[in-house]
Amino acid sequence: MNITDAGILLKVPTIDGPFGVGTVPTAAPDPEHLIVDGAGKTVAFRLVLHVDNNPCQAEIYETAVGAISAGPCGFIEYPAGSSATISFKARHPNDFATFDYGTYKGSTGAMAIAGASGPVDASPLNGFVRNMASVFAKDVLVTDLIETCPDGRAAFAQTLHVDALATDGWSILEYLDRNAVPKAFALTPAPVAV
Repeated sequence: MNITDAGILLKVPTIDGPFGVGTVPTAAPDPEHLIVDGAGKTVAFRLVLHVDNNPCQAEIYETAVGAISAGPCGFIEYPAGSSATISFKARHPNDFATFDYGTYKGSTGAMAIAGASGPVDASPLNGFVRNMASVFAKDVLVTDLIETCPDGRAAFAQTLHVDALATDGWSILEYLDRNAVPKAFALTPAPVAV
């Protein structure tokens, strides 16, 4: 007996998982997924299922102004007119992940100019350009980071979460996600030689 004569109704979901709770909308499968006999009756169904349980990678790199990086103490002396290079790695071996990177100044909150989020294979995202190793980097003017902080000084915190897209059909496989070790840096004007 074949599927057609048995009266089996084949359906596939029309939305991506994770499905969560509630009714999952479905539709008939595309004809290329049906295997039919000479009489045009369905005898088999090909279900394509992709499971990628590779873990993500997340790493924040030292912020630098020119050749001077934040280092273990986090302070960077900057000359007038300089830019800070901000970089991080948000990676999944097959690009099945999204990320959320943030730079936060003191107690004022997130800085839109120095944050980005989206798919790990997208570039550029808010000016952050991705290289082949999935390292995102952006140069930001120090004056745009400091804004109105007095004496040209400000401290910053950086966070990164990389979120795998893998699911078990109902729930996201969070054990594949990664959080980078948070970093911090502080910008202070370089002494002016007299």
